[in-house]
Amino acid sequence: MEKDKSGNMKRLLIYLTYDRQNIIDDYIGYFLHSMRSIAETIAVVCNMQTIEKGLHNLSSYADDIFYRENVGLDAGGFKDVLCTYIGWEKVFRYDEIILANDSFYGPFEDMDRIFSEMEGKRLDFWGLMKRGAGEYG
Repeated sequence: MEKDKSGNMKRLLIYLTYDRQNIIDDYIGYFLHSMRSIAETIAVVCNMQTIEKGLHNLSSYADDIFYRENVGLDAGGFKDVLCTYIGWEKVFRYDEIILANDSFYGPFEDMDRIFSEMEGKRLDFWGLMKRGAGEYG
């Protein structure tokens, strides 16, 4: 994959959020801050028309913030940002696209290290998750 002039992967982070009370919690700002060193561009999709509290948790880190009705839930938001708000011509300028939503708490590990490790693997798709013990854990 092609890297930018500094030797880094060109990554687009698309982050989707929704809250019934139109609040952007501090953990979202923490996540976006942790991704700033990894992502060249951070686009936030708000599946709500307005934010009542916590806008700083987005505006401090996002390059673009898009507001939309919560139609199609997360998949609808990702589709709209790719097809309508950003457009495929700009999307194809990136080496990687990161899709994330506000159900991700953390990170609790160094994201730079995780992404550096994953760069060495030849994968089309990968994801992060952790779950508690249970029937399958």
